[in-house]
Amino acid sequence: MADITTSTEREETRSKGNAHTDVTHAGADSDSDVDTAACAPLLPKSPFITTSDIINRLNTELSDLSSACNNNNGTDMSVSSISSTNTPTSASQQQQPRFELQKRLPDGSAIPATRDETAAADFKTKLEQSAKFVAQLESPHDRHLWAEQQRLVGNEHFKQGDYKGAMDIYLTCLVVKENTPEFVRWFVSL
Repeated sequence: MADITTSTEREETRSKGNAHTDVTHAGADSDSDVDTAACAPLLPKSPFITTSDIINRLNTELSDLSSACNNNNGTDMSVSSISSTNTPTSASQQQQPRFELQKRLPDGSAIPATRDETAAADFKTKLEQSAKFVAQLESPHDRHLWAEQQRLVGNEHFKQGDYKGAMDIYLTCLVVKENTPEFVRWFVSL
């Protein structure tokens, strides 16, 4: 099912354990770096790179490349010739994504994925990344600490009203599921 998709674009680099974002606003007055009245609470960065993130990044890069080709004054003939062989398109067509997640049908054809299918593909990616990371942890104690850190990140999302994001983070903790009463009590306390 997971060919490619689009969603909200995230250009920041993501890494495990990166829980906060620094913000500056271009519209802030000169006395202050940040206009606190204009700042909404920030959610922690997601530690995951989803299918949607990759597709959005590809679409952004292709759009930038297309713009560079269209703005080329002919100094680089190889880029100019590529640009000139394409059919002219309107500005709105150039803004359209070039990649999207598609669902393959039994007859071999493909249709665009729904939002739910895209969300499922993104969540599957998050679980796979969590499982790979947890597999590298050496002890059950380390896995428990990682799950606790995930729970705290999920709590931040929940506090700020991002219930879907919180649930996704909480569910990634299931990859460290242990068949012990302590783990079950801990997970239920979420």
